[in-house]
Amino acid sequence: MGRRHGGMGPGNGAVNTPESRAKMTEMRNLHEELRVELRKPSFDNGKVTLLHGKILDLRAQISDMRFKERLANPVNGRRGDVMAADFTPEMRAKASEAAKLRRDLRAEFAKDAPNKIAAQGMHDKVQKLEREISEARFALMLKNPDKYKDCPMFDGDGYRGPGRGCRYFD
Repeated sequence: MGRRHGGMGPGNGAVNTPESRAKMTEMRNLHEELRVELRKPSFDNGKVTLLHGKILDLRAQISDMRFKERLANPVNGRRGDVMAADFTPEMRAKASEAAKLRRDLRAEFAKDAPNKIAAQGMHDKVQKLEREISEARFALMLKNPDKYKDCPMFDGDGYRGPGRGCRYFD
């Protein structure tokens, strides 16, 4: 999937409607059914191919829904993040620095002999920056809680699943 959180649920610009949630649930169930089939000592190629095709169809439908929502509401911030529009320049700089450090960390791990001390240092810096960003985001939410009341964090259906919070406050 390639996204930071692997996201199939609401978050990263997902459309959060009953229809989209139903499609995501159906896709999750199909993934589980596919895993169960593939774990069998002898599985039916036709059945697993059909399941995989259904998953791809649902993924395309969800992608279309997200794209149409994005076209209809292009001012929601770069990734549809409610709080991104409220980021201070300092928060944006920290987010940019954390992203660069994550890229550098991936590059370090891609080496034949990664420098473990350098990697640990980058990891520690990323954690520190992400904590500072999270604390600043939470402070924004506390200043104006009504603005963020529709965040999935409060309805218990965040991108990580029921009761697991939302990306606005990571």
